[in-house]
Amino acid sequence: MSGRPATRAELAARVARLEGERDRHAAEAGRAHASREQAERRQAGLDAAYAQAVAERDALAAELGEVRGRHDALAGEHATLVAERDREQTAAVEPEVTVRWVKDSPPEGCHVGDKTYRGYGPRLRDRWTPAGTLREVEFPGEAAELPLAAAVVLRDAEFVVGATDADDAAIAAAGRRPVPAPR
Repeated sequence: MSGRPATRAELAARVARLEGERDRHAAEAGRAHASREQAERRQAGLDAAYAQAVAERDALAAELGEVRGRHDALAGEHATLVAERDREQTAAVEPEVTVRWVKDSPPEGCHVGDKTYRGYGPRLRDRWTPAGTLREVEFPGEAAELPLAAAVVLRDAEFVVGATDADDAAIAAAGRRPVPAPR
């Protein structure tokens, strides 16, 4: 700028330029304000969608808990029914005999097929007499109902004997049958 005063035309041009800048700044501010409002509306929409998603997730988690509970109950019922069916089929196919344990089974039991059998043998006690010590049977050994094939295996391993003569004969007869060859 020079030291001379501005003319009216220069002042009008300067005012027009300043008004143009003001209008440009106002337009930018309006766009920024509109953009901010748009961002706020978008954020509000996202917040609502998030809240809805959280509510749906919680509802699904509750429903999943109910479904798991029903599944566990049905699985338990199924296992009971399958075990009962298997017992009925096994009982229908294979007769049972009464045995008496003649010695204690190992702590882990006697494994025959897919089953484990446990029992204890006779309990003896010593009785002192003037003639000497007598060993008496205090308890004769545990009696149990076993499938015939398991009784044969346990008898061969010298853990059990038939409780009656008929049971002993059935076990002995079953033990003499030939074992079928594996296929």
